[in-house]
Amino acid sequence: MRISELWYSKNEEDWNIALNEYDKKVDSDLEEYMDNITSEEVKTMGVEEFYEFLRDKYFEWKYKKNYFQRRLNDLAKHQSGDGKRELLKIKERFFELADQEKENTSKLLEELTKISGLGVAGASGLLSILYPEYYGTVDKFLVISLCLVDGLDKHDELLKIDVSDIKINKAVLLEEIIREKAAKLNHMFKPVEEKDKWTPKKIDKVLWAYRDEHQIAYYNIEKAISANRELLTDEDRERLVDKIRGTKRK
Repeated sequence: MRISELWYSKNEEDWNIALNEYDKKVDSDLEEYMDNITSEEVKTMGVEEFYEFLRDKYFEWKYKKNYFQRRLNDLAKHQSGDGKRELLKIKERFFELADQEKENTSKLLEELTKISGLGVAGASGLLSILYPEYYGTVDKFLVISLCLVDGLDKHDELLKIDVSDIKINKAVLLEEIIREKAAKLNHMFKPVEEKDKWTPKKIDKVLWAYRDEHQIAYYNIEKAISANRELLTDEDRERLVDKIRGTKRK
């Protein structure tokens, strides 16, 4: 099933199968830890414990090997002295804001990106750990998957996002899309237990797990088509889309 077919599926089993695909691709012990830690636990951490949480848990969960060490080197600026005091201030300001406006994506991301080593994608990932009912991780994999959903609102705007440097205003848009999708699934499937409710974090997991080289190639074609839209007729564009998908329009 293509990501576009899943996105519009009204079959709950399709979504549960897709979510299980995520679990097959990650470190189960670390994932369980990140799924179970609460915002209150992190909020009550002292600055040293918070630093160790970021260094030993969160950064390992979020970053691939080729980014991991570089991000750790950036985070090390907060290990002692002025950097340590700065980290404490950021943490305190962040939770003050979160207590007042948990859904204010822009303000919360602005505060978290003050932590050395956290860009917008990394900050959104931390939001998804702390407040999964409101946030998912907005990174290149999320953008690529959403760009492959046929007929999605803001499709052209999504194609213009620089996935190597996602801006906060674009992250706000992405969070709104997956937040709305989670709400629609809950309305459709009406889960009884809290653990079965769909959240932006679960939507993000599904979209992350669904990526593959074919989809990335198709995304690159879509992006190229979008950038040269004025040079292509609608028929040209449809033919190119069909060719990369390996399907035929009826």
